[in-house]
Amino acid sequence: RIQSQFGCALLRTPTARTTGKTHHTMHWGSLLAAAAAAATPQERQLAGVSTSATSGQRWKTERKRRFEGVVGLTNIDRPRWPRPRLKCVRAAVCTTINALTQPIEIVANASDWCLVVVGDAITPGDAYQRLARQKPDKVAYLSLEDQRRLPYETSAAMPERHFGRKNVGYVYAAHAGASQIFDFDDDNALLSATALDGLKPTTKVYLASGQGPVNPYPWFGASKAWPRGLPLDSLNAANASLSTTKSTVQLGAVQGLAQRDPDVDAIYRLAPRNALPLPFF
Repeated sequence: RIQSQFGCALLRTPTARTTGKTHHTMHWGSLLAAAAAAATPQERQLAGVSTSATSGQRWKTERKRRFEGVVGLTNIDRPRWPRPRLKCVRAAVCTTINALTQPIEIVANASDWCLVVVGDAITPGDAYQRLARQKPDKVAYLSLEDQRRLPYETSAAMPERHFGRKNVGYVYAAHAGASQIFDFDDDNALLSATALDGLKPTTKVYLASGQGPVNPYPWFGASKAWPRGLPLDSLNAANASLSTTKSTVQLGAVQGLAQRDPDVDAIYRLAPRNALPLPFF
């Protein structure tokens, strides 16, 4: 999802493939969109449109809070915090409740990257603990018990059996010294163990500019697709343009692309324009 009132930076990043299945469905897109828009928050919750992880409401840019703390805390600032076993410049983070998957093993074998796996209440941890023992300088597995012993307030703030526990992994990776964090899901596999090589914060990219939400998928070969979260009334809006030359920029976040079954919304899966599996070039 790349949305901005001023522009967006696009970088062709390592493409991942998902292990999901192709969906075959009916055309209920416009009906569902209208029903969801007219429903109250309670009705959306009952219908399954809204959950503890989603609001079921249209996304909009709105500042929720401001960070008033100190930016750039290090171990020097917190000497009472024990240094994590890992010492990383670049760290990959995921959370899982599944048995050890191929996508996680691929990242564990990526050169010059550490891996932090965040467990939960029902995670089968034995295989992850073995992986951490086999690669003690590269892999850390944080069971629920391990997380409770960490000195971060985030550990206690995150609910159990919730995807939000991944936040503990971000803090752990930063505490271990990582200045770059690769966030991925346990069912999204890199195309190769070298796919992350060469990923740098400062790089040359094509810039997109325009007003309102921007759909970058057509620029990557998916002319009839859009990312989840793009307002439906912006699907056909030609409100952005892509530069013809590259500019050097400092990137804060890089969004990769997923082959086969990318992060699209339910309307895309239901509509006649459904085109899964979807290959990006």
